[in-house]
Amino acid sequence: MFTFNVKIDEPSLRKELRLVQQEVLKVLADRGQELFEDDVMGTWENKYPVSQQAIGLNERDIVVTGDIFFYLNDGTDIRYAKMTTDFVPKTDVNELVSEAGQGGFSHLTFPFANPGIEARNFDQSVARQLEKEAPTILD
Repeated sequence: MFTFNVKIDEPSLRKELRLVQQEVLKVLADRGQELFEDDVMGTWENKYPVSQQAIGLNERDIVVTGDIFFYLNDGTDIRYAKMTTDFVPKTDVNELVSEAGQGGFSHLTFPFANPGIEARNFDQSVARQLEKEAPTILD
């Protein structure tokens, strides 16, 4: 039997692995940003800027400047906006699809509260979609 050893210098291996990891993360974040821009905001008249921000070596935040998406993503307990009787939201809970919607804002009811906005969970929906697509994206 003949055995020989191949050894890679650890510091250089770690550096190479970090570079690969960062590239994979960037590819997945680019796809997550694309899903949000195309699927969630697809039918919106106002296209809010979407960007990415690196958080250390292992994370990237996808940043949407429109405050409305904070409220839509997380939901609210109450709201003071009364919507028109024909109102149909553009987005649904746990879905990445944006539809035409219908109606809109009617008037404020302050100090009387209406039921809040049901959380759409865009962040979780994007994460689930990326998990499904990751093997194909990284191929």
